[in-house]
Amino acid sequence: MRAKDPSSAPDANPERSDDDPLFFVLGEQGIHFVQKLLLFVLASVGIVVLIYSLEGRFETGRLVFYGGIMLVALATMLLQRVGMALRALQLLLWGLWVAIALRISLVAGLRTPITIAYPVLLIIAGWLFSRTAAYAMAAATVVLAVLLTVFAQAGWQQTAAEKPDLDYFFSVVVASLAGVILTVHAARNMRKKYEDVRALSRENERRLEAQRAADARFTQAFRSNPLPASIATQAEGRLLAINPAWERAFGWAEAEVLGRTTLELGHWDGGHDARVSFLAQLDEHGRLTGYECRLKSRNGEARSYLASTEIMESGGQACVFSVLIDVTERLQAEQAVRRLNEELEARVEARTAALQTANRELEENIGLLQATQEQLMHADKLASLGSLVAGISHELNTPIGNALTLASTLTDRIREFNADVAAKKLSRSGLAAFSDELRDTGELLQHSLRRSADLIASFKQVAVDQTSERRRSFDLRQVIEDVLDTLRPTIRRSEHQIEDAVPEGIVMDSYPGPLGQVLINLIQNALLHAFADPDGGVIRLEASTAEDQTVTLTVSDNGNGIAPDALGRIFDPFFTTRLGQGGSGLGLSIVHRIVTRLLCGTIRVDSTPAAGTCFTIRIPRVAPEKL
Repeated sequence: MRAKDPSSAPDANPERSDDDPLFFVLGEQGIHFVQKLLLFVLASVGIVVLIYSLEGRFETGRLVFYGGIMLVALATMLLQRVGMALRALQLLLWGLWVAIALRISLVAGLRTPITIAYPVLLIIAGWLFSRTAAYAMAAATVVLAVLLTVFAQAGWQQTAAEKPDLDYFFSVVVASLAGVILTVHAARNMRKKYEDVRALSRENERRLEAQRAADARFTQAFRSNPLPASIATQAEGRLLAINPAWERAFGWAEAEVLGRTTLELGHWDGGHDARVSFLAQLDEHGRLTGYECRLKSRNGEARSYLASTEIMESGGQACVFSVLIDVTERLQAEQAVRRLNEELEARVEARTAALQTANRELEENIGLLQATQEQLMHADKLASLGSLVAGISHELNTPIGNALTLASTLTDRIREFNADVAAKKLSRSGLAAFSDELRDTGELLQHSLRRSADLIASFKQVAVDQTSERRRSFDLRQVIEDVLDTLRPTIRRSEHQIEDAVPEGIVMDSYPGPLGQVLINLIQNALLHAFADPDGGVIRLEASTAEDQTVTLTVSDNGNGIAPDALGRIFDPFFTTRLGQGGSGLGLSIVHRIVTRLLCGTIRVDSTPAAGTCFTIRIPRVAPEKL
């Protein structure tokens, strides 16, 4: 078996079999054993050589034998010095075995006294080497004994035997085998026990090293902790360790406090009772986190701390490990905050009472303003309706005046016709002329009256729609035409133009009256505010539908536009840029309210100064039901 050298790789593989050399397991101890065995062999050889030399019995055979042993010992020493201790021991044992074999072969065979050294060699081989090495040496010894016995029985070796050679043969073989068996089993048990002890020793060393590392880490963490920390006995409160932060916080040096109790130092602000209360809490919970206490420093100043403590064992006694956080400033700040909160709560209650009174007054004022706004809106609506009445009256003057003129002319002509008939002056040609004149006058009269009836119907529809919020189905273009008919006198007086680009066929189910009111207000707003010049302005109406069943209606003009600072306020009630010049500030507010609330739509205004303004209204074709 090729074994590893312990001197070159000790403990390289802790997992070993029973066949590994114990010498390899022993490591440095095996090397020391080789050294001691070498010294023993050299000393024994030296003593024997000295004795034989003094007695004059030092013959050539002995010289060769002991010289060979000396050479083997020197070679073994050389191998051991170059770091091959296991090889040195193997060389020594096998060298001795060969030397003994040569000695007994040349002297007296199995009767040679040195034969008894074989069991010793086998014991050492089985003890320090593997079982294989021990069995190999035992087998070689048995073969040698067999050969020597055969030679002796055949007479090839001359010996003066007192006992038969077989007796020596069996003695050597039995002793050798018994030594091998005993040694192998003893070495196996010894190896196992040694391995167990070695493993236990390594585990203890590992645990001890881990404990040392843990202690070092704890000590480093304890000393470098920026918070005051201490270790004291649980029973007496005797300080065993403090960190530099504790020294800085309380003013005592480490040498002054170690071995003294916290009560001796006067460390507890409440004295003995405070410490008893602290220990009671600690015993109940086992550890404390954020325990509030007051501790004194060396100068007698007491401050508030939050203590985090835990029971630990040190030196066989129960100790308390504590870490402190100074919260004095925080508690003072909290007290100040509490006082401030109390003052603020009192102020808030007073302010709340004042605000409640103010809110009640404000609600009353808002209610009054809302009622006033409703009245003003109603008045504005009536004023708009009055304007429509004035306009329609002016429009009706022409057809009604024409009808009156035609009726008067017709009356005079009939009177003349009756006079001619009474005077018997009527001719056929005069009758034909009277008939033609009567027909033409009747047609003109009918046209004027029909025009008056259409105007009255349009006004009636607009008036009914605007004075009510009746929902019905209508064509958008028809509503716009009715609105334009009522506004035509006003538009004609302003000398501006209305472009109606609304297509037919946009049928809606909504509120035509409020929608007409929106259009009237937007057109009147444009006529009043949009144009600096008295003529040349254009107001354009457009409408379109979308797939989401909405209608987009735009009212645009090419007037002055709206200033940017006023653009965001035009829908505010009572906001107007023509205060005292005909503007009430409610027109666009009413528009916004009708579009967003009643018609459930949106309105957007885009304006560029000196380029015009465009109002975009988007409403559903079918208005939602009122809740």
